[in-house]
Amino acid sequence: MWYNPSTWFASEKANPAQSLIGYEEGSHIGTDTHYSYGVAFDELETVNRGVNLLVNACASLEFDIRDKIIEGIVNNVRVKQLHNLLNYRPNPYQSIQDFRTNIFTDFILEGNIFIYYDGAFMYHLPAANVQIVTDLKTLVSKYTYNGAIDMKPDEIIHIKDISSGSIYRGSSRLSSANRNIKILMKMQGFQEQFFDNGAVPGIVLTTENTLSKVAKDKTIAEWSVKYSPKNGARRPMILDSGLKPNPILASTFQEMDFDTSIKTHDTKILKA
Repeated sequence: MWYNPSTWFASEKANPAQSLIGYEEGSHIGTDTHYSYGVAFDELETVNRGVNLLVNACASLEFDIRDKIIEGIVNNVRVKQLHNLLNYRPNPYQSIQDFRTNIFTDFILEGNIFIYYDGAFMYHLPAANVQIVTDLKTLVSKYTYNGAIDMKPDEIIHIKDISSGSIYRGSSRLSSANRNIKILMKMQGFQEQFFDNGAVPGIVLTTENTLSKVAKDKTIAEWSVKYSPKNGARRPMILDSGLKPNPILASTFQEMDFDTSIKTHDTKILKA
């Protein structure tokens, strides 16, 4: 809309670049959040704690309704009604704490908040399941939930975080820490296998005698029964005839310095 301050005349002026923007962005824009973020939230203490701190802090803050720009009732919503929606009763089925927790968790993990407003109450829509259908003339044609339920643009309140790749959807706060999350999860998986296998990450068996192939195979078979490869154990190597291994890799937690590495990745994730 274009407003002339002297006459308050309003006329529609379409964005001439919107058709190209729509084509570039795509007709249906879904979530770009990695599945690993939800897994990391459930399994990594750092991600869970960091997200909880932010979400709980945001959910505890009340909204302050300030002076209106336009006097009277806007969109059939009175000031008192808006205050109640934002601070006490968003809908008949949820407490304000639950509602805020849901939307701010989406904002951190997914980078977007989608709220359905029916004119009286607000309902949280899980952001990962909401698709934005672009419009070649305006901006948004509609919102689709799970590919089955369509909602009009004026029925949806969409709050997006910053994104370098899209004007429609925000990016997760964990995007910049994705590499550190993957490394930390791999380290955690390695630790679990390490202790499941009797704290034996890999081993070289040595003997001064010269063993036959049958003797070597029998020894390896007996070892594999005790330390199952299905649980991540490594097949041992046998060096006979007095050959000695030259260790080039760390084999204990102290040598691998896991504690320092974990703290480093924890810090990077929390900074993100």
